[in-house]
Amino acid sequence: MSKISCSIITIGDEILYGHILDTNSKWLSQELNKIGVKIFEKKSIGDDYNQIKDSVKNSLSNYDITILTGGLGPTNDDITKNCLNDYFKGKLIIHKKTFKHIKQIFEKRNLDFTTKNKNQALVPDTCKVLYNKFGTAPGMVFYHGKKILISLPGVPFEMKSLFEDECKKVIYDNFDLPKIYHRIIKTVGIGES
Repeated sequence: MSKISCSIITIGDEILYGHILDTNSKWLSQELNKIGVKIFEKKSIGDDYNQIKDSVKNSLSNYDITILTGGLGPTNDDITKNCLNDYFKGKLIIHKKTFKHIKQIFEKRNLDFTTKNKNQALVPDTCKVLYNKFGTAPGMVFYHGKKILISLPGVPFEMKSLFEDECKKVIYDNFDLPKIYHRIIKTVGIGES
């Protein structure tokens, strides 16, 4: 059985500038390792259309699974969804379940439901939508031949929930994963070499 290869790409200028720590790729690496997926690459890139497009193209050329986190929010620099829509030649459509969910969040908090908030429910018609029960940005799965690209929100608790509730099933459904056994050997009195 061959190893299923994976690349993790975290997106956000705030990561590159050191404003926040990238804990997403560390957590994803641990969880993917547990189910037999081998991480071959991890990288962080900015909120830049060409960087996202080039990174996606390179990853899909080289790895079975590509996982992106970040860039799905309502601010002007959140361009991941639009970039993926262009890359996979889609058309943005309203995902009704997500739209209803977002509207309820804003009604409960007595906040204005702006166009930018409504646009969070737009998704490419070329993806499978992953319902985000804890936030406003849905996850997305794109199929590229036998390879998959999963795009998740950058907010850690939303990303973790979507991975556990939705992404693992997508991975199990698309790949024949090995059984993994881990063994820790503790030694005393000898050098590392």
